[in-house]
Amino acid sequence: MPSLLRRLHRIPCALILTIAFASTASAAPEWPILLPAALTETTPQVDPDAGAEILLQETTLTSYTGTVAHFEIFVRIKVYNDRGVSANALIDIPFSRHYRIKEIAARTILPDGTILPLAAKDFFDREIIKAGSLRQNLKSFAPPGLRPGAIIEYRYEVKQSGDVYPLIIEFQNSQPTRHSIFRFNESDHRDYGMSPQYLNCDDLDTVLKKDFATYILKKIPAAKDEPFQPPLINRVPVLIFLSRYNHSRWAHETNEALLKDTEHQTKPTRLVTSTLASLVAPADTPEQKLRKIYDYARTKILNHSLETTRLTDSQWAHENKNATATLKAGHGTDDDINDVFAALARAAGFEITPVLCSDREFYFLGFDRAQNRIPRTPYVFTHRVIAVLDKEKKYRFFDPGSAYLPFEELAWKNSETTLFVARKGQPEFLFFYAPPPTASVRKRVAVLNLDKEGTLQGTVKIEYTGLWQTGAKFELDDAGQQARDLFVKNEIAPYIEHAEITDIRVTNADRPDLPLALSCDLRIPHYAELTGTRLFFQPLVFLKNSTPVFPEATRRHSIHFPYPCAEDDLLTILLPADYQIESGSSPGRTDFEKMGHYLGAIILQPKNRTLTLRRGFIRPVVNIPVKEYPQLKAMFDEVHTRDTHVLTLKRTESK
Repeated sequence: MPSLLRRLHRIPCALILTIAFASTASAAPEWPILLPAALTETTPQVDPDAGAEILLQETTLTSYTGTVAHFEIFVRIKVYNDRGVSANALIDIPFSRHYRIKEIAARTILPDGTILPLAAKDFFDREIIKAGSLRQNLKSFAPPGLRPGAIIEYRYEVKQSGDVYPLIIEFQNSQPTRHSIFRFNESDHRDYGMSPQYLNCDDLDTVLKKDFATYILKKIPAAKDEPFQPPLINRVPVLIFLSRYNHSRWAHETNEALLKDTEHQTKPTRLVTSTLASLVAPADTPEQKLRKIYDYARTKILNHSLETTRLTDSQWAHENKNATATLKAGHGTDDDINDVFAALARAAGFEITPVLCSDREFYFLGFDRAQNRIPRTPYVFTHRVIAVLDKEKKYRFFDPGSAYLPFEELAWKNSETTLFVARKGQPEFLFFYAPPPTASVRKRVAVLNLDKEGTLQGTVKIEYTGLWQTGAKFELDDAGQQARDLFVKNEIAPYIEHAEITDIRVTNADRPDLPLALSCDLRIPHYAELTGTRLFFQPLVFLKNSTPVFPEATRRHSIHFPYPCAEDDLLTILLPADYQIESGSSPGRTDFEKMGHYLGAIILQPKNRTLTLRRGFIRPVVNIPVKEYPQLKAMFDEVHTRDTHVLTLKRTESK
């Protein structure tokens, strides 16, 4: 599937060109000319082992305003063998309410030249669950008569609304691509002063004809995913259109605009001061006041960015001009909520200043942590938060508009990267470090019973803190029962197909101010392998049948985890009567220098037949250069070996 169609949930929608669909019945234009040789060829040119190849992908920008972009897309795929048929039996295109199609058409061309067009009824919508419990809406169609030698063609016109700056065009796809072409009329977009910047595509050809610009990249290998890989535009060929701004001028103008807008939007008006008086007491310490203000902003103002927020159409359309207007309305965007926090903090006597965060999920600025240096990629500063200066003039950063973030924490994608801090005179560029791993913990507690047939059953409870809890809440707050069930299964038995998980309870998933808690009943028939008089079983149930995190011996790209974290597992297992441990040992403890720390301890109480396993794994690292991959892989391989530790139980003679 073309990359322009597959990246919707991999990069924030406000930052990158993404394409979405809804079929129409309007008249279709003529299809591009197909040379007869394409039907008769039998060998792919980019990758000899490929089952299919994208012969041509054309993307034409027809209009652009900075907030709305229109495109025409055409894709032609050649299928060479049965693997290619299987890979293209169903074409899926992600979509959302921000990405709409004006027209879609598709057809299959058989090797003998017969054309099999699709009707409007042949396109259908569906929803899938991807990584974890992430849901994705898709427009799908099945190319008719697909067989080796056939060609698939499809096209559509797209309207993308919202913030589409910077404009980013990606050339790489999930299948090898022979020609990927992007074109636009420079004269139509000259008012925006857009200038192209190439990333990861040194062989890009540019053809300029009058005002029309065409960019061509040839023989592009299929994208290959790696675990915990860098953001998309750090690793694939892209073309980025930016305003022709001097970086120093951009920093100065952005700084002035931020200060001016924040001053206007966060004035301590009468409503702001009266709201503050209802929140805090005269005897409250400054820290207590700040916490009360933070909790008020994220719990009392309905947040437009949350799927759980229910508003009327007029409320959704309403725009708040400042914090006072947001307090009156009782609802607003994440920026509105941050303004409420800033206004209340100002009224309480705190010094505040606006901050722009760079987005590490969108673009990784690199391993240089130099302070107060203007990055050469200003488009990465996309999210505004609020800094409060303490008595020592040190910055404390807050983002109540991201509802589930703990007090004085930023989203993972805004940490371990650079912040733009607005100040009078000139801005500061500061590196913001992620919180320590002990601030983001997942704790799993299981009380289980293993019977003599090898069946394991009992109860499991899960708790979270910090950024781990924030991510879990965003996945669960508006999830349906199926998605919640899958999330819980992935947390406690992701690799055991026949695990029976029932009585699932999710508490406080949509409450910013209360801790998230999960619990369920677990039953796994034949969990332990029964052979004669022995039972072989893995005490760490949660990772039964797991595979190494990093299976490849080599690595192409750097490694990027969301945030430092810690895992804390406690399992108490009642062993079957007349069985005792014959062989096995405790996994033990080991340190991996800066990479992490591991502890696995088993305590056996023979009198009451109880085995207790305590496992802890701390990973403080976040961004790891590829040269350190062998060290990182060695750690995870060793952790996997210890996690899959097996004990042998032998039946004893009954007295």
